[in-house]
Amino acid sequence: MYDFLLNLGWQKETGGALTHVGAHLDLSAFSSWEELASLGLDRLKSALMALGLKCGGTLEERAQRLFSTKGKTTIDPSLKAKSKPGQQGADVKEQERRKNIAQLEAQVNCFSTI
Repeated sequence: MYDFLLNLGWQKETGGALTHVGAHLDLSAFSSWEELASLGLDRLKSALMALGLKCGGTLEERAQRLFSTKGKTTIDPSLKAKSKPGQQGADVKEQERRKNIAQLEAQVNCFSTI
């Protein structure tokens, strides 16, 4: 019934600060983990985060972890970062809250044009 009002509310966020936490890195240019290590801790952390992998450890550990994903279509689950307990529930609640606010804003916008 009020679906058209949702189009007037908030648009889906596509460029928020946390939308893309890390920056992807093209691994085809690297032939060893040692070459990856030359990028430094911060760049490796960013690339690991972009893939949803664990991003802690030493420079060598990060480079080896990232290099182990080169050319693979599936990633070993042991390399994946664990989500924090309760984080998914909080995300769902926040999304629902934002949806409700968007609906209210759309209604106010519609009433103000009338």
